[in-house]
Amino acid sequence: MRPVLSEASLLDGLEQAVVVTDLTATIVFWNAAAESLYGWTRDDAIGRPVFEVTPTAASRRQGEEIFEAVRLGRRWSGDYPVQRRDGSTFLAQVTLTPVHDDKGNHVAVLGVSQDVTDARLMEAQAGDSADRLQLAVDAGHLGCWQWTRATGQVRWDETMERVFGLAPGSFPGTLDAWFDLVYPDDRAKVLGMHDDVVTGGASHHRFDYRVVAPDGQLRRVEGRGRVLRTADGKVLGSVGYVHAVGEMRATLR
Repeated sequence: MRPVLSEASLLDGLEQAVVVTDLTATIVFWNAAAESLYGWTRDDAIGRPVFEVTPTAASRRQGEEIFEAVRLGRRWSGDYPVQRRDGSTFLAQVTLTPVHDDKGNHVAVLGVSQDVTDARLMEAQAGDSADRLQLAVDAGHLGCWQWTRATGQVRWDETMERVFGLAPGSFPGTLDAWFDLVYPDDRAKVLGMHDDVVTGGASHHRFDYRVVAPDGQLRRVEGRGRVLRTADGKVLGSVGYVHAVGEMRATLR
């Protein structure tokens, strides 16, 4: 006798997150991979508007426009910034497809998604190995950072956290958290450097500024970074390296 498999059990076996909504954007199906990817259990997700669950605050309006196009019968596929239940963000490759009943009526929207943040950054960095190696040689004991424009996520390794006086794993992963650690008198310079990256005004940058650790200790840091772009010049984010100049010392505050 052949085993009887339900459609739900088959979808639970997929590695990609599968989310089905009705035409009001209310979630009606949420597979096991969606639970893992987005951090919402099936019971918590079903019955909620999808716009309260998956988009980031910045991408919600775009998501509503995309959903409206799919609701009218069009298929959509592309990279889209999303978030997990804990608020962390990532870049997902999403495909939205209209679902029809046996009479041809459009009754739902099927969404399939997966995390492609690392893949997109690796694609953007392809061919830069020699440059990055030279940066490492120049800097010596360095901390590494990576900023993804689409999601706003900032990744620091443990050395980077140590340079800024943070405990391993304690950096929140946002630009605001980074800028808050910059010495107030140097903050405008750092913000200006970041604006050059966002607007595409710079492809490489060197920096030298002071940081204030959470315990009030002051340190000067130096580093270099590189802007990541698509083939047509669109800014994807940036990567770079930082090292400390001298030891932490007490501030004058």
